[in-house]
Amino acid sequence: MSSGQQHRSDEAVVAEEQAADLVRDEYEHPEATKWFKALPCLRGIPLFGDVTAAFGPRFALSLGFCYTFSKGASSSIIRLSRQPMFVGRYGVDAVRFQRLSSMYAFGWSLKPFIAALTDVIALLGYTKRWYMAVSALFGTAFALAYALLPAKKSSANPAGAFIFLTCLCKANIDVLSEGHFSRSMKQKPKVGPAVVSWVWAMTFIGTVISAAMMGPLSDVKLTYVGVIVSAGLQFICFFFFMFNMYDEKKNRTNRRKDALVLYQARKHLEREPVGKTVQDQVVDGAGEPAVYEDGTNGCLVTGEASLDRDDDSDDEFVEPHINSCLHGIFEVNVDVAKTNWKLIVYSVVMTCGIIAMVCVTLFGTKWQLMYACIVVAAVFIAGAFLTLPLVIAKASVFIYFDSILYLHIPGALSNFYVAAPACLPDGPHFNYLFYQTVGSLISDFGGVLGAILFNKFFSRHGYVFVFIATTILRVLGSIFDLIIVKRWNMYIGIPDHAMYLLGDSIVYQVCFVMSLMPAQILMARLCPRGTEAIAFSLLAGFSSAGTSMSLTIGSLIMEGIWPVSAKSPCNFKNVPWLIITGHLVMPLLVVPLAFVLLPRARICDRVDFDGNVIREEADVFDERTAPSEHIAANAPSAAQHEAQKKDTHDDEENPSKVW
Repeated sequence: MSSGQQHRSDEAVVAEEQAADLVRDEYEHPEATKWFKALPCLRGIPLFGDVTAAFGPRFALSLGFCYTFSKGASSSIIRLSRQPMFVGRYGVDAVRFQRLSSMYAFGWSLKPFIAALTDVIALLGYTKRWYMAVSALFGTAFALAYALLPAKKSSANPAGAFIFLTCLCKANIDVLSEGHFSRSMKQKPKVGPAVVSWVWAMTFIGTVISAAMMGPLSDVKLTYVGVIVSAGLQFICFFFFMFNMYDEKKNRTNRRKDALVLYQARKHLEREPVGKTVQDQVVDGAGEPAVYEDGTNGCLVTGEASLDRDDDSDDEFVEPHINSCLHGIFEVNVDVAKTNWKLIVYSVVMTCGIIAMVCVTLFGTKWQLMYACIVVAAVFIAGAFLTLPLVIAKASVFIYFDSILYLHIPGALSNFYVAAPACLPDGPHFNYLFYQTVGSLISDFGGVLGAILFNKFFSRHGYVFVFIATTILRVLGSIFDLIIVKRWNMYIGIPDHAMYLLGDSIVYQVCFVMSLMPAQILMARLCPRGTEAIAFSLLAGFSSAGTSMSLTIGSLIMEGIWPVSAKSPCNFKNVPWLIITGHLVMPLLVVPLAFVLLPRARICDRVDFDGNVIREEADVFDERTAPSEHIAANAPSAAQHEAQKKDTHDDEENPSKVW
């Protein structure tokens, strides 16, 4: 076949695939049709019906149950087990528990490395399937090891290590599942909101199950039984991946398809006049710039296929460069490694930093821990600005500081709330049924309420305004902890249980969720096509690393300035100072950072990689030259167009609204 014939053949393949993607939105999955015919009521189940119609019942059920069992129930069980296991079973003091509790967050901090590694190296022909299967098995083993450690003080350090490892395995499954369903959503973008909502709804069900179980078990000192249950739930997920119920396609199939689609997009842009600004470039429906004339998109280039071109290959489609190793056990996507090498290097640096923090947290002195915190934080921040596009680097660093500056002090607060009368005669004396079950369930509903209130009151305001407002609200919500610790609520006749539910479980949780959502929306606006999993893993990695760092800083303060003791003789007199410093004063330091690091745009705006607002008029393809799939996905309706014009007019009339 001649070069020209091969060229036309490749373009025909792309055109057929693009047409097929459009057709898929109009037809439902054949297995779904059989299910709905046998049980018509299934079609009416919220979220499940839409996801099943689009991708089939196997995908919908396996994805939903995986999030229920792994990220929902199993992960929440490990989180809730820490205080009763470390303090009650292993007998460590409050300060040591504060330090070891950071192992949970450290385990969720390695998502960027996981996402980059699996995009580069396919295992047994798949970039996700077998990695998730191995993670499910090892996550089960580490959880069992944690549950079955002897009930003595020397088990505390190994328990912390096993918590880190089992959470790392759960993080693997989470980020790879996100990458898979994000890719599936590209084929059927109309179902995207239903898929995301389905995932979070099933995760919420898992957290409810774990909260209902762990409180009663902890009260009768059987917390380890709950951890064993979490291991069993993790093991069930292995079968979803072994039988490929996610329906993931082979690595070579996915890479070639992506390369063809991106090649066709590049050919389309080559017909456009050269020298356009960012706003003049083609912008897709998620708000990110498309590929420039030189074959890049000015940001994290898609890891699916390299767009680097040699001068000798003007019009030739280049097959993805994939090396096979060890008789096909591993496949190396060379193009991905070349294109995203900066991100991969930064992921390795983050991994080394997290592992160093884990080792120093387990075995280091307080001075070694303090020096490690300073060095790791400096490396993370500098690396972000050296390797990421400026607006993503600034947003990631802001999220990192936002997580660090609100100090988590479970070593002080958790032990104060559940302290026995013999230890704290005038304390709240919560049992675990109330503290872990009732409190957690109400906190979950508070999170849902926070999401609803955010959409109603903050979705059309600027990022800076929203972060400042939610930070102040979160600080005000933390005052309830100070009121209980100082026993002021007893002077005015409000019981501890009512004050705790009103403050920590409802007000704080509502404000906490509202503070998370603008960061997630900003990253969704910025992440380029093909690298959604990596972009979101960066956000999650920075957030988890910041949370673990805040726990570490809290332990340093408790070790060196304001000690707390939950063992005889008990000492909680410094808890108010910890709350004032960590919950009321330090979080406000993020306010000036918001003006420096966040884009001057509203949450509902599209933002380019310079942090500038992109107007709708620049966001739509020229119908005479654009591929049909982009026209269908991006063309605004008449109502949307009028709303966009009204928004623009409102901004011109009231410029102070965007700050």
